[in-house]
Parts: sequence; structure tokens; C-alpha cells
Amino acid sequence: MNGLRRKQPKSCSSPKRLLALLAKRNLLQKTKVRLFVVVNMPKPEIGLSMLFCLGEPFPSLLERISEVDVRHLEIVDEGSHALNKRRIESLKRMAKAHDLDFVVHAPFAGINIAVPSPVLRRTILKRLEKSISLRGST
Repeated sequence: MNGLRRKQPKSCSSPKRLLALLAKRNLLQKTKVRLFVVVNMPKPEIGLSMLFCLGEPFPSLLERISEVDVRHLEIVDEGSHALNKRRIESLKRMAKAHDLDFVVHAPFAGINIAVPSPVLRRTILKRLEKSISLRGST
């Protein structure tokens, strides 16, 4: 790179601050927490994937969302957090009340769009299409 180094933005320490905040509020478990950065904004902001609480019931997810100190959240449309119209409405109300921005991660467990069986492939694609169409209503 011709001896040039890119200057790191000040927000690089933000993930550490976020993890410290989550630990302080006992929101971290022994599972991995995925952090992501929303980059299509003038100033990057830290977001949080709710994958770490996927094993908990959906009402617990809503409670955790109200406790985190970030604006951008990834909701995983999987397992006990599978989305439906009622859950989308709950998330919309929460987004409005707490000024939140959600992204949705499509289902991934057992999803293989290259499965040789046409019957299984249709079922898998139907599930993915449902996730995409529900996301359009958030």
C-alpha cells in the first residue's frame, strides 16, 4: 500500500464499549455475540445481532431489545424467533417507541437451496420467500 495507512475511525472502540455494557447488564451468555456495523450511513454506527438469545422465547427477545443501548438490531427469523404478522407488529411498535432500526436475517438451519429433491427445494424456497415477504412489512 505504498507505505500509506488508513486512519482508523474513533468508533473502532465501540464494540468493546458495547460488550462491556452488555456484560454489565448480564446480557451476555456463554454463546457468541455477533456485532455488525451499519455502513450505509454518514457515520458508521454499531448494531447488535439478537442471535445470542435465539434459544429464548420471543417475549424474552422483546424484553432484551428494550434493554440494549443500540439503535440497529438484527432479528433472526429462525426457531423460536420465527416471524409472523403478529410478531412483526410487536417489532414495529417497539421500533417506533424506542427509535430502533431492524434488519432481518433469513432462516438458515436446514436451508439448502441446492438440495437435489424438487419437493424439498420448493419447501425451502417457500420458507425463504415467506421470510422475505414478512420483512417487507417491517
